[in-house]
Amino acid sequence: MLIKPSKKNLKNFLCKVREIIKRNPTLPAWKLIGQLNP
Repeated sequence: MLIKPSKKNLKNFLCKVREIIKRNPTLPAWKLIGQLNP
């Protein structure tokens, strides 16, 4: 059995990730990853 998140939860998660990336366009990749994965 494959368990997947609901479309609503997936959309919400992706919006949060996009917002973090848009707020920090000049951040080095390693710092950005640190923010995305606290």
